[in-house]
Amino acid sequence: KFDIIGQSVLGRNIACLKISDNPLVDEDETPILICGAHHGNEVLSVEATLYQINYLVNNYGVDEEVTNWINNYEIWFVPLVNPDGREAVRRTNENGIDLNRNYSFEHTAVGNHGEPFSEPETQAIRDLTAQYPPVMSLTYHTSGRYVLLAWTHTDARAPDSTGLIHVGNKIAESIVFPAGNTTDHYELLQGGRWYFTAGEYCDYMYATHNTVAFTVEMWNRQNPEASVIPQVVERNLEGFKTLLREASKSGVSGLIKDKNTGLPIAAEVSIPSIDGQGKLNPLLADATFGRYYKYLAPGTYEMQISAPGFRLVNREIVISEENLLILDVEMEPAPLLRVDEIVFLDQTENSVIGDGNGHANLSETLGLLVSVTNYKLVLAQNSSIKVSSDNPYLNLLVDSAFYGDISENSSITSQDTILFTIANNCPDGELIELNIQISDSEGLGWLESHSIEVFAPHLLISQVSIVDSEGNQDGVFDNGETVSVHVEVENTGRQWVNYPALTIETSDPFFSITKNNDQLFQINVYQKGSFYFTVSLDETAPNLHLGSFEGLLT
Repeated sequence: KFDIIGQSVLGRNIACLKISDNPLVDEDETPILICGAHHGNEVLSVEATLYQINYLVNNYGVDEEVTNWINNYEIWFVPLVNPDGREAVRRTNENGIDLNRNYSFEHTAVGNHGEPFSEPETQAIRDLTAQYPPVMSLTYHTSGRYVLLAWTHTDARAPDSTGLIHVGNKIAESIVFPAGNTTDHYELLQGGRWYFTAGEYCDYMYATHNTVAFTVEMWNRQNPEASVIPQVVERNLEGFKTLLREASKSGVSGLIKDKNTGLPIAAEVSIPSIDGQGKLNPLLADATFGRYYKYLAPGTYEMQISAPGFRLVNREIVISEENLLILDVEMEPAPLLRVDEIVFLDQTENSVIGDGNGHANLSETLGLLVSVTNYKLVLAQNSSIKVSSDNPYLNLLVDSAFYGDISENSSITSQDTILFTIANNCPDGELIELNIQISDSEGLGWLESHSIEVFAPHLLISQVSIVDSEGNQDGVFDNGETVSVHVEVENTGRQWVNYPALTIETSDPFFSITKNNDQLFQINVYQKGSFYFTVSLDETAPNLHLGSFEGLLT
């Protein structure tokens, strides 16, 4: 099937060829993508893909291995990603952008990288792979005899570097070239340990689609003499054939379907030991067929399959060297439990102690009534919630509520109240995030989050003045004087403060607090109030002025 997947900057067609036994039909078959000429001056990369196309077409029905590949795979070719650059024998596209720096993953907008997917050529690849995510891919370049694996944007190891190295070594070792009186083969390298490349094709494919993708560097210069081309493309055919062979060997694949209806499920398939390292998008089964595929190095792994409204499936899988593990999964429908409504309680009643102003204030015992809805046609038995938070200002007194059975498509509010207090040092405006885990008798149903904004006081000393009527009356705290100090306090927070007290402390040997008037008063929101106290200054001390008293409120 020949198709046009986009146009270059100058309007040249970006051609795509799909080779399969039924190319006009989207079948439940393994997709593989081969790309050439991200860099227009690397002419060998185009020739390699055209050579592979001819090999497959000419050997279908003749060679058993080729026939089997075409009958069971969907093999996509984009021989010329950068037609403008190829026409001009130039690395970049017509806009001067290096297309192999223009993909969105770990992109850096420097030099000739452009903005992520700013170019029509990379947009065409993005859209093609979004519709048909390949499980394996090769992209051809010409800067050495290397097979490069992810990551290229860093020298850190990729999450599934073991699997990438396993298949990458086989590809590299299969591409053999003369070396004096003997032979040698291509070398497998991590891209980022050769040199860093941001916004690169293989990193994008691996991180976005979990594609096992490699860059093949075919020759040590961009424009070899014509006599070299047939030799190089024929050698690289072996690497392509090795990739096709490995796609049906080490790894796991299967169909994920609804146990009751038999319909496919676009479930998330995870290998926690790999995916838990970060950066990889979740691997999703195909929505049309429920097909999933994950290449793995030989070994034993824990695999999890999850989807909203279905029970979590855990499997231990053993991957062998020579055979693709086929594991079909039927997922059992489960209740789909979600928080429907949360009612905040601060009116003093039962265990709740508050002022009823509708705000989460300090010195209150607050409550939450949580309603849960079951959105599936499956009974949820022995349902409950558990609330947690990482916020240090929150003290959960009652962190769980029981709901019992929740019928299909119905809601229920627990008689249990979630109770909590907020620490007295919590700042005004603090957002406290609550994690709500919902479970039934079979385990976790859903995770929700809810935030609570704290309304707290914030007291500041706004003014300090000195009354030295018993001294020289100059408004300054002079040696040997006993003065009255007037401190004005302001509340800029959103909670009233009832009857605060000012405590005066000093470790300065020149000061003597001879009288502390604990005058009590009420400060409302944004209202100011005053304290008076009397202090004495040793006559040997230097003069002190107004600013010396700031920050005395505790």
